[in-house]
Amino acid sequence: PPRGSRLGPLRRVCDALRGAGDLEALLDGTLAALERELGLTHAMILAHDAARARLTAVSTRGYDTPDVGSEVAIGAGVIGVAARERVGVRITHLPSDRAYLAAVREGVVREGGGPGAEVAWPGLARPGSQVAVPIVAGTSLLGVLFAESPEEGRFGYDDEDALAVVASHLAASWSALERALDDGP
Repeated sequence: PPRGSRLGPLRRVCDALRGAGDLEALLDGTLAALERELGLTHAMILAHDAARARLTAVSTRGYDTPDVGSEVAIGAGVIGVAARERVGVRITHLPSDRAYLAAVREGVVREGGGPGAEVAWPGLARPGSQVAVPIVAGTSLLGVLFAESPEEGRFGYDDEDALAVVASHLAASWSALERALDDGP
């Protein structure tokens, strides 16, 4: 069912990105604003490690155990595909296709970033729907913004579009903080 306009909440999320003094505050503040304004109770931001072709969870929200440090290989699962292709990926009915979910998890394990690997697979054990959007500054992949829900059909096109706008603003703020660190005091 329609959930109303996303513009007001989206504006408030983007406003919350301004003024963060460091990367941790920016990332944690983004997830807090997404929960408050868009109701995303299970979300994470993963940072890109180009040298290792991996994404590492650097900020999480809504999980029983923090998944900070969890890794996903580029190209593995919803998160990895969003990073590799640099496009949003949205799956609305994961439970209806258990074979797909099993194949994704098996592929992630094979690539060294899931259950049985040194670092645990991030996220819900039984998601109903997921959405992942890349965080890109210019031509550089900084990471992936990921949200999921135990509810099937939770994410629509408007949710994916809203997260893409947030990811774009997040990329600009993230890049500015990195430049400030590089330039020094």
